[in-house]
This record gives sequence, C-alpha cells and structure tokens, in this order.
Amino acid sequence: MKTRALTVIFLLLAFPSVLPSQARKFYMEAKGGYFMPTEEAFKEIYGSNVCWGGEIGTLLSRYFGIWAGVDYYSKMGKLTFTGEDTKLRIAPILVGGKLYIPISKHRLYLGAGVGYFQYKESNAIEVIKKGDIGFVGKAGLVLRFGAAFLFDLQGSYTYCKVKPGELEADLGGLLLGAGIGFQF
Repeated sequence: MKTRALTVIFLLLAFPSVLPSQARKFYMEAKGGYFMPTEEAFKEIYGSNVCWGGEIGTLLSRYFGIWAGVDYYSKMGKLTFTGEDTKLRIAPILVGGKLYIPISKHRLYLGAGVGYFQYKESNAIEVIKKGDIGFVGKAGLVLRFGAAFLFDLQGSYTYCKVKPGELEADLGGLLLGAGIGFQF
C-alpha cells in the first residue's frame, strides 16, 4: 500500500511537466499546527497536540493545483482502565487538489484529498501497527512575499475510521496551523 501511495504522488507531481511552462508553479513548504481530535475516546486518552508536516505541489492553472503532503502526530497518554502509559503515532500521506481564488499576488484556497493513514499504538497490553484510507478537506490563505517566499495560513479536517481490534475509532480531527515555503 505504501508503494501505491508513493507512485500516485509521483505521477501527480510528474504530470505537470507536460504543461506549458507558464502553467507550472511548483511549491514546497514545511508546516506546523495544533491537532484537535474529534473522537471523545481519542481526546480522553491522548488529547490535542502539536503536529508537523510538509507539502509539495504545483499550480496547473491560476485557479487549480494538485498537492501531496505528510503530517506527523505523536503523543503519550494513559490507558482508560489500567492507567498505564500508551503512545500513539499517526502519519497520514495525503494527495489532493486545490481550487484557488487569486487576490492580487496572494491566494485563498479550498482543497480536498485522500490519504493513507499509518498509525502505531504501543502500550503494555499490545502494539498495533496498521494503516487505513481516510479523507481530508482544507482551506487557507497563501501570502506571497517576493517572487519565491510564501506563508500559508491553513486549516484542515481529516476523517479516518479504523478498527484495529474490537473497537472502532476515528483518527481524524481539526488541524489549525501555518506553513512557510518557496515557490519556483
């Protein structure tokens, strides 16, 4: 599954090379934010925490682009019944599209995508390491400074239902953050 996800990302990013050069605007950014899970059990055990990631993409036209990114969330918590330590790591690999609304040299955007959510939960009872398909919706404002520098104020909502054992859980939630990067 990882190989398939990486192949899709590569093809999406390689596709724009056949477009006229004026349609190509590549960007890459590092981002950070605050992740707030939506599921009550998730919140009770792990709570909210800082999330890091990165994104690359290209504008196919003035109004549309494609992107690929990865986020990383890791947090220690306490098991509900035993009170023992438990650790959760979630690393979604995401791809999608964005619709842009140009405002002078800046851009508002709405985006959507799909991703493979890798997760690992480790505690004294068991270690669960799996992955599943999930979805993301995002919105933001890209502020451009000069020809190459960008600052991206963003929010996203992810949804990924998993069933690692007998219980079903949603690994998704709201992520509010910012990114800095370059466009070339």
